[in-house]
Amino acid sequence: MNVMPSKPPVRFSRRTFLGVASVAATGALVIACSSPTATSTAPTAAPTHATKPTGAPPSTVASPVAAQPTAGGTQVTLRYGTFWPQYRLDIMSTGLKVFEGKWPNIKISLEGSGSQFSDKLTTQLASGTAPDTAICDGSLNILYADQGQALDVTDRLRADNIDITKLSWINGYEILSSKVFAMPWVLSPHAWYFNKTMLKQAGAKDPWDDLKGEWTWADFRDMLLKVTALPPKDGKIKIYGAKLGLDQMAYQLCGFIFSNGGHDYTLQPFQYTFDDPKLIEACEFVYNTLFFQDKTILPPDQATALSQGGVTDPFSAGIVGFMEDSTGRLTITRDSVKNAFEWDVVRMPKASASSGPSRANFAANANFIYSKTPNPDDAYLALKFLAGYSMPDMQVILAQQKLLLPSLKTAGRNQFNTPPPVHVSSFITGGFTSGELMHYKVAQTDQLMTTELDKAILGQQTIRQTLLNLNPQLNKLIEIGKSRQFDTSNYSFDT
Repeated sequence: MNVMPSKPPVRFSRRTFLGVASVAATGALVIACSSPTATSTAPTAAPTHATKPTGAPPSTVASPVAAQPTAGGTQVTLRYGTFWPQYRLDIMSTGLKVFEGKWPNIKISLEGSGSQFSDKLTTQLASGTAPDTAICDGSLNILYADQGQALDVTDRLRADNIDITKLSWINGYEILSSKVFAMPWVLSPHAWYFNKTMLKQAGAKDPWDDLKGEWTWADFRDMLLKVTALPPKDGKIKIYGAKLGLDQMAYQLCGFIFSNGGHDYTLQPFQYTFDDPKLIEACEFVYNTLFFQDKTILPPDQATALSQGGVTDPFSAGIVGFMEDSTGRLTITRDSVKNAFEWDVVRMPKASASSGPSRANFAANANFIYSKTPNPDDAYLALKFLAGYSMPDMQVILAQQKLLLPSLKTAGRNQFNTPPPVHVSSFITGGFTSGELMHYKVAQTDQLMTTELDKAILGQQTIRQTLLNLNPQLNKLIEIGKSRQFDTSNYSFDT
């Protein structure tokens, strides 16, 4: 399940890339990709955990010798495919210098293909020309594993005494039917970004200063109403309370659903649950109350008009007070807002004071090894480094730069979990849920969701009827392979 906000919503990797690439393309955002200042002091000792990987095959299966770099110092160049935009690759390259300094005979060549990544990777796998390693394309990794295109690294991890569930936070497709087909990389839990300066101007309460992070949907609604009532920016651009992708169920709406006690899917049985009363109730609050009645959410057509006018980031431009998004927006927001206003992040509000705790959506990117690579041991060594298992430098760099949440728990807690922003800990505190059911036809189900939800946005049918109509259609599209996702439907970053 790849991470990023923005349409087209065919798959998370494309949403994410296009959300960032569109900003860069218009020149509205200049990203300063400075090298981390603490790289030289980053710890390099290997993790001390020595447990078997969860779901590893029985111990009677012969384990290979722990992977070693190419014998005799033969020079090897590993290709690494990704959809990441250039500013992320620049930061990643800083860590790769550490790797190549430790293993000088192994070079890693980055191949960024942006929004074409999914289609390009599928073509490369079919033609036998795939990169040695690549970032996972979410649910399709299940298909790659079933087709024998993704290398099973379970035995290699066992030989190295690495249990990825102990050392790393995972999303669910790294472990498929008790075998490890992908190495943890980065995660993307969600929270609300908010403009503290704007809230003060509007006379609204602050989620932290006034409510200490314990806020409800009613509090949220009141803040949005007050912000939306502010005079137009520069006397001509209407201000809205929030930016929220109304047609992105798993990526943008699930925080409301989960915090209301609802679910958009179950694994037992394996099905979508868009007919869940709690899910419907949450979506009705967003659509009927916030969007149609209060008019506090930036309408999609207005967002498009702003983008065409060069404003691709309404939050950083001071046009919306709140933005629901992931850790993937931290670096962008930091470098675009600068000192224009004061901002922070806060967890999803609770449905009510008496309801259960708030829960947010999270997604992730892992890395896999092409099963036909001529250098599987070198590729495994590279992905161990990226995951922080041989030495934590790369994960520490990601944490220091706030470039998504590093999958390595120690880096997340020790380096990422420090300001700024002040309450960045909101991203790894409390309960989270992986927001998507993973199967062969996720691209089709995602597209169907978007098409039908767009009808509700346009007022062509109620959100309730849309969801009830969608549920049987989605469940008919499901195509299940032999692999099953690891259950992260009730996840916590506190463990």
